[in-house]
Amino acid sequence: MEKLTDDIIKFMGIIPEDQLNELWNTMTSVDFDWHYVPDVTWENSRKPAKPTPGFAHLLFNRDTGVASPYLEQFKPILDNLLFKADMKLEEVMRLRLGFLMNTRYNFPSQPYAHNEPHIDFEEPHYTACFYFNDCDGETVIFHNREESERYQVAEKHMPLKNSAVLFDGGRYHASTCPKMLDTRIVLTMNFKAERNV
Repeated sequence: MEKLTDDIIKFMGIIPEDQLNELWNTMTSVDFDWHYVPDVTWENSRKPAKPTPGFAHLLFNRDTGVASPYLEQFKPILDNLLFKADMKLEEVMRLRLGFLMNTRYNFPSQPYAHNEPHIDFEEPHYTACFYFNDCDGETVIFHNREESERYQVAEKHMPLKNSAVLFDGGRYHASTCPKMLDTRIVLTMNFKAERNV
């Protein structure tokens, strides 16, 4: 555990390697249901921005009652993260797998550009991003807690295999599409929990 700020914490080695490999094989098999999303940052659709297409698999959504048949297979990621963070779970709001590819850049020389800043839920909660593979394409976490014309970067987290970053879900944040590699798969977890530390 590495505390980056008071409410941004990085973790390594969330689940055993064999379990991680099994989940990777599940997600990358032809049997796994990925659903095309024309813009992965739809949460902030009020602002016009260049859309970022990608794929998603909703493991669980409190508000719609969606529960994927794969939910129990992926749930240990959240359980282990909560254990490492010394947190007691109160409510799971959403567990969502996101699959971004290197579709945003026409040329390797183009600078990285993060996707639309957003928050996942308006109510108080925590957000955690778990990374299944080493990849370029940072998760950018901002100081801002309200929609803004200009966002100030608090932290950037590069996807590292079997790592996670946990932060206050009231912070605006944004994904970044990979450029040098072709696959960025992340589990975004939104939940309410009590911190014991």
